[in-house]
Amino acid sequence: MYASSRDVAEFFGKSHKHVLDAVRDILQAAEISASWFVETFHEVSREGRGKVKYPCYEMTRDGFMLLAMGFTGQKATYPEV
Repeated sequence: MYASSRDVAEFFGKSHKHVLDAVRDILQAAEISASWFVETFHEVSREGRGKVKYPCYEMTRDGFMLLAMGFTGQKATYPEV
């Protein structure tokens, strides 16, 4: 796998929820890309609440490129900035 949806959200300065929504939109629109995204979960320890699981997607290079092509803004246009 190339990147996770959490990595993408952090790099592009987007809410992880919005990245998840974008991945799900791609998966609904194009069956061929289903192999490019694998749904997983990441665990976060919350004080007094134990561990909480949140959805996350791991993606191949092709999945990342397809997802990132839909982004706009400075980071999408000039990623080295």
